[in-house]
Amino acid sequence: TNLELLCQRAASDHRYLGLATEDCLKSRMRENCTSGSVRGSRQSLHSRNYVKGVSRLSTRLISVKILVSACIMGVDCKYNGKNNKNLAAINYLKDKEIICICPEQLAGMTTPRPCAEIVNGVVTDENGNDVDLEYKRAVSMALSQIQHEDIELAILQSRSPTCGVNQIYDGSFTGKLISGMGLFAKALKERGIKVIDVEEVESFNLLDCPQLQSI
Repeated sequence: TNLELLCQRAASDHRYLGLATEDCLKSRMRENCTSGSVRGSRQSLHSRNYVKGVSRLSTRLISVKILVSACIMGVDCKYNGKNNKNLAAINYLKDKEIICICPEQLAGMTTPRPCAEIVNGVVTDENGNDVDLEYKRAVSMALSQIQHEDIELAILQSRSPTCGVNQIYDGSFTGKLISGMGLFAKALKERGIKVIDVEEVESFNLLDCPQLQSI
């Protein structure tokens, strides 16, 4: 069908960059078609200005954008080669313009890669290697890619040394959590961007982001 062809073409574009899954795109296209025509769906999906590690998806033409960790959208970019697909977040974002980003992939880190945690303020991998400079470079590259974007909100993956918002692992590689922020989350907050943990999506109050109330 025309819908399937549109889904396949869109998914192919994203798969080339390793930034989205066909199922995710098909789901969003079908949701659009539920309330409109195939022509409307063709107009509602936009992809432009791609670089590895960054992808833009839009289902409405709006000026305010939401930044989201790519793994949340089903992209297999986490350290173990899997994803953190979150259906609550995907549902929340389905009618908004989003920028998917993975700082690690953007910086050319391999997937999979050794697990890393922040140990005494230094990002260290599970083999004891100091990878702090690599992770700081990844954050710097991510910030550079989004510096001209009007981002009102960032929804980031929990507990990551890059994207963790409320808690991170304590550096012992035993699963113990402590209060803290990942490098990217902290940098976004310092730049005045509202940052929330993906686990907070369902309880997030739009009043905290006035520009998003009309989306």
